[in-house]
Amino acid sequence: MDDHTFQTWLDTAVKGIRFGPDRRAARCELAGHLEDRAADLRRIFPDLTDEEARERTLAGMGDAAEIGKQLARVHRPWLGYLWRASQIVLAATLLWAALLLADYSGYRLWPDQAAQSQWAAEQRAEFSAHRPLVCLTEQTVGQYTLRVRSGELWSDPDQETRAAYLRLEVQAARPWAELSWDMLDRLYAVDDRGNVIPAQNEGSAPAMDWERAGTDGPFRSQIDLVIPLPDPAAEGLVLIYDWLGAGLSLPVSWKEGTP
Repeated sequence: MDDHTFQTWLDTAVKGIRFGPDRRAARCELAGHLEDRAADLRRIFPDLTDEEARERTLAGMGDAAEIGKQLARVHRPWLGYLWRASQIVLAATLLWAALLLADYSGYRLWPDQAAQSQWAAEQRAEFSAHRPLVCLTEQTVGQYTLRVRSGELWSDPDQETRAAYLRLEVQAARPWAELSWDMLDRLYAVDDRGNVIPAQNEGSAPAMDWERAGTDGPFRSQIDLVIPLPDPAAEGLVLIYDWLGAGLSLPVSWKEGTP
């Protein structure tokens, strides 16, 4: 009995198993069992050739089609599909858990978005001096929490032209529930000298401008804010949103910033 006949017998025995992974596993196990029995025959009867040992082994196993019927009854396809579905559910659960963990500041599934956007970097290049700010502050409004996570004070050597750069983080209560950009268009600032820096859409200068910098997981978006400062002596400001009765004020001070 040549190897082709042997392989054909195996194919016939397992073809009734409809679930692919079960069919492959059963064929591998059955082939190993047949090889072991053929090896036993060769040890008992040293004069047997490999072909003769295989032929006797298959003769002792019986009809491949009948064995296939028995294997098909054991390997029900719905059991395999249920197993595969459980794998998919587990993978989805682990992915969802990872997304939830990405909401914790101590664990970041997505890369850190600390770097300035290209838009902010281009504006930064217009100033010769850059001083880091200490400005960690946050406030929750509705289903959103807004945080000022980092910032810089930009200025020229004569200190007559200054601007504040802020990285604003917006965290949503639900995944990918982005903050309406209309709110950012109505966000304005007041410095500690009482000067109002309006939003860009107010059409007056100097005005505050912003650019979306990216996302940090499914819950957080990063916004770059550039706020021109009309008074060089200002030492802090408050970001304010008060449209349609909503209340938001995020104070930012650079008096404690590291030179």
